Amino acid sequence: MAEAIAGLGCLPNQHLTICDIRDMAIQSQEAVGHFTRLVGTEEVGSRKLAFVTTKSLARLQARRLTDRPDVEFFETIVAAEKWLGVTSPSDAVAH
Repeated sequence: MAEAIAGLGCLPNQHLTICDIRDMAIQSQEAVGHFTRLVGTEEVGSRKLAFVTTKSLARLQARRLTDRPDVEFFETIVAAEKWLGVTSPSDAVAH
């Protein structure tokens, strides 16, 4: 993942992240812990992190992933992109 982020062409920690977990099942504590460490590291942490989820249990679990102030939760990709400030398809890169 760090290699993909390095290839984005922006300064460290200046990229934006959308995590679409609408179809995600509830995860084990081990998986949650791994993801928490991943999004919180200086190496791959993003400037803003948007979660897209519709399942209330997944949303509750996602809220426990990080205590970062720059995290929000949305029900649609469009709403998440708007919050992130993505204005055109060329602004977004999916990996």
